Amino acid sequence: MSTLRCGLFVIALATAFSIPARAENSNITVHNNSSFAIHHMFLSPVGEGKWGADQLGEHVVAPGGQYELQDVPCADYDLKLIDEDGDECEVEVPEVCGADEDWNIEDAGLLECEGFGE
Repeated sequence: MSTLRCGLFVIALATAFSIPARAENSNITVHNNSSFAIHHMFLSPVGEGKWGADQLGEHVVAPGGQYELQDVPCADYDLKLIDEDGDECEVEVPEVCGADEDWNIEDAGLLECEGFGE
């Protein structure tokens, strides 16, 4: 199984509230707007080089479904998604800090990670 570094953002970020002056943890709702079930999701602070625990545990985010990550500490993250076929996609996401956010997983980004995108 190969891991491809995705040049296109797989997720679009929408900040629900303005970022407060002090650093606080965030709640992130992951919306699967793709045609693929997401079976695993890992976070790693940028540059750390080690993936944390599977954020989904036993959960699967079906197409059209969502999952909430709670109390995510302030940091810039790399995100690794593994879909139903075992395909992996890694992306860097902008700083998460003190605001509730929505991350949207789209077909275009996942397919680009698999080498089928533009």
